[in-house]
Amino acid sequence: MVSASTFRSPAFGDVYGTRMTDGPLAGLMARAVVIIDERGKIVYTQLVDEISQEPDYAPALAAVTAAEPLPACTTAFSAEHSRGTEDDGPCDDGRAGG
Repeated sequence: MVSASTFRSPAFGDVYGTRMTDGPLAGLMARAVVIIDERGKIVYTQLVDEISQEPDYAPALAAVTAAEPLPACTTAFSAEHSRGTEDDGPCDDGRAGG
């Protein structure tokens, strides 16, 4: 599992529709869970109604557990940057491969 960060991928909120566009928190990300498999397919999403709410982690963890494991660059921050671990070069984002 790899966590995404808007620090490393600022376009994430625009691409996945999680950037809040109005109100006092405009520009920040809504609280959401997006699970993307190694092929880049979105397999689970959850957007909480209120930013102060925690997501329901049980179905998110079930989606991760049910996902078919594939060899991938474990240090890549997004599915777009994943590649097989048999490649011993760096991940697409410049960090060392897994």
